[in-house]
Amino acid sequence: MLVHDSRLSDILAEIVSSSDINVSLLCTIDGFPIAFSVESSSAEDVALLTAAMTAAVHSISNQAVAELEKTGKFQTTIIESDKGNFFVKELTKKVLFCCHVRKTSETLGARVRSYMLGIALSTMENSITKIKKYLGSIDEDY
Repeated sequence: MLVHDSRLSDILAEIVSSSDINVSLLCTIDGFPIAFSVESSSAEDVALLTAAMTAAVHSISNQAVAELEKTGKFQTTIIESDKGNFFVKELTKKVLFCCHVRKTSETLGARVRSYMLGIALSTMENSITKIKKYLGSIDEDY
């Protein structure tokens, strides 16, 4: 497993421990993991699989947006499951951020789900701000 900087893993671990995010991953656009934090005993296996899936999901989403020309630039892919939402966002031209935000309740109406989705997006954006701040402070070509 390739981890460029242990501080990135620390930042991702902090994000996981202080929010409803239970999987947090940085990977290359090609699907290679850079750093991750997962609430799981098989964390490395999850990270490798998630990195590969993230790159594939990002590529397909980006292509779909490009094909629909008038929809604007790709922003975020959201996949909803019965246990939460999986988000993929392009952090830089080379790095993707993905996270899974667990659901807090099993039976949610549409309004509550929309509200929870907004909170999850806000949590994700706050996480991205922390990561970008750190990436901007080091002299690496991310």
